[in-house]
Amino acid sequence: MISSDASQAIAVRHRPLTVPLVGQLVDLARADWDREAVARLWDTFGWGAGPVPPARLTGTGHPLMPSDEDAGGHTAFFLEFAYHHPDADDEYGEDFLGAEFPWPDWPETLAGDAAAAAFAKAWADAEEVIIAALGRPEVRYTQDTGPDGWNFAAWRLGNRALVLAQGEEFSTYGELEMAALWLVPHPAAAPFPAGPDFYDWLVRPSQGRESHGA
Repeated sequence: MISSDASQAIAVRHRPLTVPLVGQLVDLARADWDREAVARLWDTFGWGAGPVPPARLTGTGHPLMPSDEDAGGHTAFFLEFAYHHPDADDEYGEDFLGAEFPWPDWPETLAGDAAAAAFAKAWADAEEVIIAALGRPEVRYTQDTGPDGWNFAAWRLGNRALVLAQGEEFSTYGELEMAALWLVPHPAAAPFPAGPDFYDWLVRPSQGRESHGA
């Protein structure tokens, strides 16, 4: 059990993205999203079942969460790579990132001045990895949600988009923040939503869904 002293509590968990992983996600974005086609692609990648269904665990140890399926198959995906608990002396967040965290080999940052900076750097490093694979994002935006805000960047992939985003972690009902890579439908000719509408557009299909928690 992690110490209840806030100076010892875990405030950030982070597993960096890699260029090969981004390439696999781009392949997924461009594939057919019916259930059988996606399952075949996951088998090709070697992505097995995650510890919390219906997540898939990538070769890099990241959970890929499919959206709720419609009659034709999957409608979106997101892959979490960083978690941040802004109030690290809160026991709930301490347990979630400590004793109850399902991937204990993820590197950690303890509470203190370095925590928010570590979460911001996790997003910025991920953006550089994606830029190495896809070039500069079409859209880059920061939403005013507090001292540091939430950052977003989006790349267009035909009739879908790859979005790098910070935001609320769903299974903790906003107690924690997460940084994640999303694959979502978006018409090739349509502009991306502007300003505060961007986050609402991104998460609307996923509101109320669980992430990696029970």
